[in-house]
Amino acid sequence: MFLSYEGVDLACEERGSGEPLLLIHGTGAQAATWGRTVDDLAAAGHRVIAYDRRGYGASAHPPVRDHRRHVADAAAMLERVAKAPATVLGWSSGGNIALALTAARPDLVRRLIVVEPPLHGLRHATAALPGVLARAKWAQLRGRREEGAEHFFRWAAGESATARPRTNATGCSPTPATSWRNSTRTPTG
Repeated sequence: MFLSYEGVDLACEERGSGEPLLLIHGTGAQAATWGRTVDDLAAAGHRVIAYDRRGYGASAHPPVRDHRRHVADAAAMLERVAKAPATVLGWSSGGNIALALTAARPDLVRRLIVVEPPLHGLRHATAALPGVLARAKWAQLRGRREEGAEHFFRWAAGESATARPRTNATGCSPTPATSWRNSTRTPTG
């Protein structure tokens, strides 16, 4: 099927039932790259939505380098196809899109999973990003993965890049169970 949105027909497929799960592929790939993973996730009880990003696969459109365009497309996919907050899984540059989508539209993202996002490829990064990434990596190396993720998400949400994540007596970030931050993990590297 196709979702017509702002000058392009985005090719997408939907399989399974249950909570929606949006798959965002990386650059140079397409929805078909997920292969059997789509069927496996659908069989595990997910309503899987995989689509060809603008300019890839069957979504015929000239290539688009501005990630904001891809973020808007992913948001439209969630609003018009999923019609509910979803788990969003982004791989490679799709991970950057998933991160930016979560920061821009947290109302659409129930959980976030990123696999190998090339953070250096984020467009429109601020001067604070290198420090944020260094603090996040340092927290990760000390075994404080949630704290590391919190540094990055504070930056992505536009909060102070130097703010220390809130922690309780155990050293854990006290986020509510419904928070998208609660279900994110930083990749190991």
